[in-house]
Amino acid sequence: MREDNRFGEIGRMAWATAAEYLQAHCGGDLEGLTTAECLVISLGHPESDVRSAAALLLPRPQSSEFKRILRRAQRRAAGVVRALESKESLERARREQAERDGQRASSRASLHAWSATVANSPNADAESLGRLHRFDMEAKADFGTSVCNLRIERPTRQDLELSQLWGEGEPGPEEQVLQRMLSARLAERAAARFYASFDLSVVDTAVTQLRDDGVSWKTHDLEVDSRPVDVKNARRWENKFPAHCVPRFKRTRGQEVTIAGVLSDWPSLADLRMAEGRVWFLGETSESHMGNVERQLLGQRLVVNFRRGFEHSAFLPPWVFTYPAALYSSRTHALSTLSEDALLGDARLVAKAGLKPHAIWASAGLQCPSADVDSLSQAETMLRDLLVSRVAALEASLPLIYLTLMEFFLEMLAGGPSGEFSAGRCRGLIFPSKDKTRPLYIYDPLEMTSTLLDTLETLWLHRSRGLGEFKVFELANLNVLQGKRHTGETSWTTLLAYCGGRTHEGYACRRWPLVYGRQSSCPECGRLICPDCGYCSPNCPRVRTAEAPVGDSRLM
Repeated sequence: MREDNRFGEIGRMAWATAAEYLQAHCGGDLEGLTTAECLVISLGHPESDVRSAAALLLPRPQSSEFKRILRRAQRRAAGVVRALESKESLERARREQAERDGQRASSRASLHAWSATVANSPNADAESLGRLHRFDMEAKADFGTSVCNLRIERPTRQDLELSQLWGEGEPGPEEQVLQRMLSARLAERAAARFYASFDLSVVDTAVTQLRDDGVSWKTHDLEVDSRPVDVKNARRWENKFPAHCVPRFKRTRGQEVTIAGVLSDWPSLADLRMAEGRVWFLGETSESHMGNVERQLLGQRLVVNFRRGFEHSAFLPPWVFTYPAALYSSRTHALSTLSEDALLGDARLVAKAGLKPHAIWASAGLQCPSADVDSLSQAETMLRDLLVSRVAALEASLPLIYLTLMEFFLEMLAGGPSGEFSAGRCRGLIFPSKDKTRPLYIYDPLEMTSTLLDTLETLWLHRSRGLGEFKVFELANLNVLQGKRHTGETSWTTLLAYCGGRTHEGYACRRWPLVYGRQSSCPECGRLICPDCGYCSPNCPRVRTAEAPVGDSRLM
């Protein structure tokens, strides 16, 4: 570094700060940089002791010569930072490519192990079984951990400025507010990278809020191939139920705004600044898509009105998000071969390969032509026919699968098709393989469908406690299943929910699931009582009398 005595002690501090900044990014040094350039670089360091002094000094040059030094310093410092960011992006791309290569290697190892198994089977048609295994792998090739589970990026100065701007006036300790806002901003950048990985054009509209040169940021965060997308981030804490807060569905310039759901870890502010943490991109939802799903549910048992609750902010559960159908290219291609490949119609051989023929064909909205229908119970036949008809009418999606399964269960609970509800037998109609993240070959990274099956089985086991008396059901705000014993009953009883209260430390409780028959029902309001925090509903006299933690009225 070339010394410049006009900066004095601040210059020496700037040198140390810039050295730390460069070393943290790429092990760079300061050879050839002037003190003024070090000062400029110091401004980009979020925890710099010299930052405030440099900010005061740099805008107030003492002479035209000093202005010239600073302009040159700013240009060179900008070039240094751009080079660092480019190197960081390249290293990140290499890490992600290594993850994808690892996943491919794992798949190849799985295929080799499979081939060895069938080759050693005395009566197996090894070639046919290998083809079926390759079909299964292709149908699942579009999404996976390497694509949807993304590392967060190191926050830029703009990210920090946006986070501070969003946090103005927010209640709570300053560090916690900044942590929450920075987590949301880094989730937006992760969503942008997800879309870009599919060669879609992505414009960051959120950052235009800093320039005050438009209004697009008021309705959406990204523009993906000119399509407005609003990114909603929820933070995962232990095994609590995650939910995404959505004030309302929006429109801009006559165009519907898509909601993208992202689930992030709960790292500290220091970890966020050092890019320590990961996020899940869960998919998209929109008012029109949920409306189409709602119209497919024409049964008498379950009423779903997803718009109720959107008069104010509402919380969307993870199962409403699904990945865009246009991005399922491998799945689409694999399923298009069903009617052409006679091997896939051989239910016996498909089952021998460890796959489920009914689930494979239902993924395409078709019935398996050669499966033994007599082997299905009346209840299983009903579920299969529901899945086939709805996938044929509307492309398969996670909310369609989730709600169809729930409606089927409630029909059985209310005395519909005879037989026992069995989560295990339902899996054979929904999951083409043992992979719990692939119902009908739709990617379900949080295994929400499998969890629902386990929960419904728990409900079924408790039906002797009066659950079988309920005949009419409503899914309130997409989060809470309520029931009535008959249509004339005035109040709803909560059957399945997650807790909307708060712990004594002030954190959202969100215990999941609360199940009728396993948890007690409040005698005052009819809602389920959380065994962890004692909460039932926001306005219940029992809660106010006991001075239990106040919950979020939007949840229950």
